[in-house]
Amino acid sequence: LLEELSMRCQTLRPLGSYRTDANRGFGVLYAFFGSRCEAVKQHVFSDDLEAQSVVRISESQLRKHVLAGSFKEVKWTATIALSLLHLDMARAQDTTKAGS
Repeated sequence: LLEELSMRCQTLRPLGSYRTDANRGFGVLYAFFGSRCEAVKQHVFSDDLEAQSVVRISESQLRKHVLAGSFKEVKWTATIALSLLHLDMARAQDTTKAGS
């Protein structure tokens, strides 16, 4: 996250590892959910040729983009969908605890 977007998160929760090229046995996606994140001014060298930029949208807009197929790579769609499910589960647990 630091290398890609110059951001740091206090918490990273693993969401799982998934094969991205199952037929040949190559490629694995390691998905994480970051929370309490902030931008940092520290520049980290990256030899990644793919440009990245931070785009801020609401959670409801994010859900709409996932359902509309706006993310053209399955790894990003899966990571975002898993993150949204993680948020839903955390909120459900908070509601259950509050009702106890």
